[in-house]
Amino acid sequence: YGPKNYRLEAGDTIQIHGEVAHGPVALVELPVRFMSVKVFPAAE
Repeated sequence: YGPKNYRLEAGDTIQIHGEVAHGPVALVELPVRFMSVKVFPAAE
């Protein structure tokens, strides 16, 4: 996330701001399973 790396284990969660560059650095164990949730601001 940006210049930082976070190693996530099974059951961990992370919330990131979508405008900051992010993505996996290395897939340590395969297969990978994850859930991605996008939240949009309410219409004003």
